[in-house]
Amino acid sequence: MYKISKILNVIFKYVLYVSMFFIWIYYYNRQLVFSFVLSIILSVICDFIISIFVKKRNTNAIIKNEEKKKILDFSNQFLFSTTFQNINFFCDLFKNPNTKKFKNYFIINNTTFLPYYTKIELDENDITNIYKSINVKTKNLVVMCKNCTNAGINLSKSVDNFNFVVLNENDVYFKFLKPLNATIPQNINFKKNKKLKFKELLCIALNKHTAKGYFFSAFIILISSLFIKYKIYYIVFAFMLFILCYFSYFNVWFNKESSNDFI
Repeated sequence: MYKISKILNVIFKYVLYVSMFFIWIYYYNRQLVFSFVLSIILSVICDFIISIFVKKRNTNAIIKNEEKKKILDFSNQFLFSTTFQNINFFCDLFKNPNTKKFKNYFIINNTTFLPYYTKIELDENDITNIYKSINVKTKNLVVMCKNCTNAGINLSKSVDNFNFVVLNENDVYFKFLKPLNATIPQNINFKKNKKLKFKELLCIALNKHTAKGYFFSAFIILISSLFIKYKIYYIVFAFMLFILCYFSYFNVWFNKESSNDFI
């Protein structure tokens, strides 16, 4: 069944390709056989080029979206966890024998680490409060947080006593969490957030289940163009519907499930 659906997917894809090329080649050429053969040749070339480009792009898009979700999940867990829990998490992650734990921070060698997840975004006031609350005796102070304003980051950089570094959620993920293969803590469970209404509309309009409607609409309009005087408008509209059909069926952004099942 899987092989059959995969074959049908390929056939459907080439029907779309041939249809899109045939519309324009036959419009200007008026030779049926020549237009059909040339459409098939161009379809094979086009599919080869697109498959190389789309494969890389789709893979990168999936990885990027997955990493964004991971970053958000990590940050949400840290925000809803206690300082003690966050300190233990990072100490276990670093696994450094020279680690010294304190109430609100921990020290490894010449660096003081402060997981500061008490609010969504830090500002200048938070930077000054951190400076006052911790008697930093190391060369570096690394504050890990969800986010920090540019003014807050600039203020931290102006401290001359030690190297004051503020890392937002992306920095923390790519510097520590990802390289050390950290697993997301499960201190609290979250409900899945409802997607934005605009994205929901796109998911409805541009997924493989709507492709059939676009395809048959384009086919009907294309047939109608044979009997209409100003056929160019019908051909253009049919061509646009074929493109919508192709994108709806084969895109990965709005097709969450694998598109192995034929329409």
